[in-house]
Amino acid sequence: MKNLILTFHRAKNYGAVLQAYALSTICNQYQYTEMLDYDFSNTKSIKKLLKKLFYFFRNKKFDGFLKKYMNLSKKINTEEKAREYINKCDKVIVGSDQVWNTKITRDSKDLFLLKNILTEKYSYAASLGDDCMNELFLDELIDSIKKYKMISVREQNSKELIEKKSKLKVSVCLDPTLLLQEDKWQQLIKNESRNLEKIVVYFAEQNDEMNKISKLASKVYNKKLIVFDASNKTIFKKLKTLYYGPIEFIESIRNSKLVITNSFHGLAFSIIFKKQFILFLNSNRSSRQTSLLKMLNLEDRIYSNNFQELVNKKIDYSEVQKKLEEERKKSLSYISRIFGDDYE
Repeated sequence: MKNLILTFHRAKNYGAVLQAYALSTICNQYQYTEMLDYDFSNTKSIKKLLKKLFYFFRNKKFDGFLKKYMNLSKKINTEEKAREYINKCDKVIVGSDQVWNTKITRDSKDLFLLKNILTEKYSYAASLGDDCMNELFLDELIDSIKKYKMISVREQNSKELIEKKSKLKVSVCLDPTLLLQEDKWQQLIKNESRNLEKIVVYFAEQNDEMNKISKLASKVYNKKLIVFDASNKTIFKKLKTLYYGPIEFIESIRNSKLVITNSFHGLAFSIIFKKQFILFLNSNRSSRQTSLLKMLNLEDRIYSNNFQELVNKKIDYSEVQKKLEEERKKSLSYISRIFGDDYE
């Protein structure tokens, strides 16, 4: 039996790699499951080459993480070969992450929809991003996923849109990072010390107000900032994290006093490690953030000119963990059904 995951594991993005690791880890508890080692975004340009050189040491840590912790398939360099490889497998799972967001998948859209794939098809916590509002793409998506054995998405609004336009049954599942318990993530971190001496700031996109509040938080808490910037707009502010791979990222959040972020996975790992956090909504991808916050009754952690209120009001993680465990069981049950097992 050969099973396969199709996702964004080669993206040099902390959330993308860690969600891929988490889903791979869970699936391999049931049956051997490979990660399709195809980098659909591997286009060449002077800009990309310079960026690759600039992030050389960080990228080596990403590549080393994949090699050490995932069952990678053989390296595949064309979409045609990717399709051939998928069709030789018994099951393929597309997800998680924004695998159904055409602004990301672009020319590889059909591959991530699993069009013309004969293998048994499933999705896990697939996200549409902005494309949930694209009527033409929704029709194309529905036509494709009619052929799936099981369908799950990450956001409630995606489920509602798909079910409204079709007779398909759609489940909402947690992002894979939230399926692993805190102690499983701890096992990746070699350094056991926790000094809580930093405030972690993680930009998924630049936000002037978030930048201002981060500086204010640094003064209020008398803590230094450690800045991660997926938007690559604050290079000189994040020189310290320039060489940080996935493990250093989760270690930084685990050791933080406070997390300020507009990133979904910055939010997810704040919850995993039970951190106080302030969330700035992403300007064009906020549905996945609000969906998770609503699920866990944490909507009051959204910044709205209420910094002092957020600082004073602490999160009661006892209630959050109860709800998270309920949702975790539902999502694990969904995965177990893919492999023909009943999750207890």
